[in-house]
Amino acid sequence: MPAAASSIGNAFISTDAARAASSSSDVCRDGKIHVFVVYMVTGAPLLNIRMSPSDYIMQLKQHIKAKLTCSSMNLTSDDGRPLFDTDTLEDAGVRHGSQVRAIIMSHRLLTTASYDGRIRVWDLESGECQRMVEGPVEMSAVGLSPDAQTFVAGTCSWNAKVFDAREGDFIKALKGHESTISCVQFSPDGRHIATGSFDFAVKIWETDDYQCLGTLRGHELHINWVSFSRNSKFLATASGDSTARVWDLQTHGSKGVFKASENPVLSAAFSPDSVSLVTTDGNFARIWSVETKELISILTGHLDLVTFACYSLDGLCLATASKDSTARVWELETGISRQTLAGHGDAVNTIAFSLDGQYVVTTSADKAAKVWQVNTGDCCKSFDRHRQEVIAAAFVGN
Repeated sequence: MPAAASSIGNAFISTDAARAASSSSDVCRDGKIHVFVVYMVTGAPLLNIRMSPSDYIMQLKQHIKAKLTCSSMNLTSDDGRPLFDTDTLEDAGVRHGSQVRAIIMSHRLLTTASYDGRIRVWDLESGECQRMVEGPVEMSAVGLSPDAQTFVAGTCSWNAKVFDAREGDFIKALKGHESTISCVQFSPDGRHIATGSFDFAVKIWETDDYQCLGTLRGHELHINWVSFSRNSKFLATASGDSTARVWDLQTHGSKGVFKASENPVLSAAFSPDSVSLVTTDGNFARIWSVETKELISILTGHLDLVTFACYSLDGLCLATASKDSTARVWELETGISRQTLAGHGDAVNTIAFSLDGQYVVTTSADKAAKVWQVNTGDCCKSFDRHRQEVIAAAFVGN
């Protein structure tokens, strides 16, 4: 898939591939690092880059942007650590044989999903709906693939259904749950799908043939949310049983249980480096150490249930959504609420950062999705042509 023709691109820069094309003696002789850029999802090659370990991450981005049509880009290490423009390749841990991931956005598009059963793609500049795809009428949850080519709709009929996101064609039914599907997520690498249900279980599916790889059991009540780590190796789950759990996706074993109150846990999400976990229960967002299971900090300020929380890609900020009809953006270093986003007329269901961290999008029971500028807290666009509650939204390219 050519870069110029793609509305989004998820790529990784693999020096392993370059190693096969270039002998190690060449690398040792001139001290250069050979990196090979390919699309993360499709594996299609894009370009070969030869750089010095003393070159900066910003220069690496410039090399990529010189070859690709994109408006925004973020780089992370293979384990999800953000790579900053002012770091050298050596300081950032980029060496011959290591792997760097690049998420590339070619156009500024937004996708939304509503209980009206429709997936809509919007142009952020004009505010116009570019495409609308019909999902199942009984849609209870939705997840969009990283390449925006497919989406999975959870249903009240106990199945999750896979659709072509471009034409709306039905592809496959994921069967096996014994109650309503409550949440759906794709892994960042696009290889797996996680579905949570009111049957207290989570199922992991392959995206190649949509076969079930296993069932995660341990929660004692319904699953409210599932979230993959940035490196796609772990899964976090939030449940009505007042706990969140972290699972190893290689062994399907539980790595830890996180509980702070008797309130249902409504969401859980990893930091980009998978070191910390944010959970929401009651009027609070809580940040935990994944390794020690210790509570690090509590973010307070919302006046009603905190329905959702997520990290920015650089890991410096956190965003929360609440039933008090507002969302907030927090500075993690200080724990201070940086912006309060007020403008919805009902509960805010979810919130998500744009790729560059400059914007967030909120979804609400008031049938609207809104895009906000993080620095000012101003609402840039409101997308209110949904017939029912908006349950999910994402900037295309995330």
